Amino acid sequence: MSEIFALGNNYNGTLGYHDHQCLRIDSKIKLSLVNRTLACSGMKNSSCFLLGNGRVYQVIEYKNLLDLNVENIQEIASGSNHYLALTNEGKVYTWSSLSRSNIFGSSQQKNWNIPMLLEELSDKGITSVHATDNCSFFLNEYSGDLYASGKNELGICLTESKMNQFLPTTLVQTSIDRLFTGFSSHGFFQKSNGEIKGFGKNDEFQLGISDKKINEISRIVPELKEYRIKDISLGMNFSMALTTDGKILSCGNKDSISTKNNRTTFAPYPQLKNIFMSYISSGNEFSVSTSNEGEVWVFGKYPAGKVSVPTKIYTFKKPCRAIKCSHSSGVWFYSAKDTISSDLFKLYKTGDVSDCKIKGIPLHKIFVECRLKKKFDEICKILENKTKRETLLIMNWVYSGEFKTEPKETFRLLQLFDFKNLGKHKLRDDLKKLLKDDDSKDFNLLIPDIDQEEEEEEEGEGGEGEDDFEEIPVHKFILAARSGLFRDMFRNIEQKENNVKDYSNKSLEAIELIIDFIYTGDCKVTADTDVSFVIDELEDAQDYYQLNPDCNILRIFKDAARKF
Repeated sequence: MSEIFALGNNYNGTLGYHDHQCLRIDSKIKLSLVNRTLACSGMKNSSCFLLGNGRVYQVIEYKNLLDLNVENIQEIASGSNHYLALTNEGKVYTWSSLSRSNIFGSSQQKNWNIPMLLEELSDKGITSVHATDNCSFFLNEYSGDLYASGKNELGICLTESKMNQFLPTTLVQTSIDRLFTGFSSHGFFQKSNGEIKGFGKNDEFQLGISDKKINEISRIVPELKEYRIKDISLGMNFSMALTTDGKILSCGNKDSISTKNNRTTFAPYPQLKNIFMSYISSGNEFSVSTSNEGEVWVFGKYPAGKVSVPTKIYTFKKPCRAIKCSHSSGVWFYSAKDTISSDLFKLYKTGDVSDCKIKGIPLHKIFVECRLKKKFDEICKILENKTKRETLLIMNWVYSGEFKTEPKETFRLLQLFDFKNLGKHKLRDDLKKLLKDDDSKDFNLLIPDIDQEEEEEEEGEGGEGEDDFEEIPVHKFILAARSGLFRDMFRNIEQKENNVKDYSNKSLEAIELIIDFIYTGDCKVTADTDVSFVIDELEDAQDYYQLNPDCNILRIFKDAARKF
């Protein structure tokens, strides 16, 4: 079960719980109804939650989550008065609790509470949807084509004409890689050449351009050339940029960005130079950022009051996987279940593919050595005079990375292994080390050479020789923990066997990415990655390899590709 934590004013119950106000982050108000939540979005009088089952649920005026009956949703976005939803098939739906047809691109809709399919976009290959105050944007990230509809105040629809755009098929830009929008009348886009341009309103320098009068449809933001930008978050009169190396840059109204003066260009915060920020999100007049250590930092007029400098208000035990600010004064913190930890702990409890024991407890030698930083014989000697219960406490931590029970006693026992700082012994860090440690890998995954097989079939040759397979060295225990397919395979082969063939018919590039995901929970994207090809290869990977449903490899790869 993943959790959502809320902070802020709960007008009409739109944060998803029944208290009127929550001015501190507290696990007691987590949304227990929301399972495997992937995203949430909120406007003035309602909120929507995208669940792991691909359906969207809406909260209006303290009511329970209402199923909007649209399936296979992969992304949602909200403006001040409307919602957009994108399905896995590239279909776009729109709805609202207000009758504001001019922001949707259609004047035919009668009941705005019911999601309506924008059929005009069905053949456009839309891969992401975005919204500003009263506009909608639809982007095909492969072709770079951007479509827009809505109120064209200050040219925010990116067209030469200042007329409102009523049809969502108006092509407004080409060669677009990424688009950044928010609850505002301005935005940014990044071109395929890496340039980031601002468009729309700039009356308080929220575009990071010192000239308030912008005659062009869009203008290059000079200060952002120096950085690699991971995300840009927008408020009513300000902008916050997050770099790939964890820096926060801001521009615009001083009260919303917690600076002494208005910033006419993007600039970093000196007091945050040693903090690595992972996520940023903004409401109308405030922003919230979380660090890789789980710290929550606020800027501007956040729900509990205005802060004059960036202020840390909370620290989660585990880093958040995402945050999302609502239109006015609410924040959601998404804490995803650590699937790697849960998968490994389940393997430990079942004893599958174990190759050693301590006090009768089935274990996996390579992994235990990696976690406790000792050779197995030395570990056995240290635990020789300890009880089975004490050994279990240590192994619970080894496999989960957490103090499952008796935290003080477990911490004391870990000192036997000279652990001075547990922060340097994180489960994911150890698995990343194992991924790179080919010498400790005890198993080979054999990948058929698909091109060679096709050539042999054309020439009428059959059979499989040794040269027909590529070998990928792996650790048997991690494949068994993370993949139901490999776990079943290992149960049906002899323990001394150290090879298994993969017949998924996927490319070597896709298999290597899947292996990286199995070890790290992340997908690596580089300049050489053929994104569209890999997406096709990963389409059925979740089901084929029987991966944990709480962590979808295709969705994680798409997110990584967008942020690259």
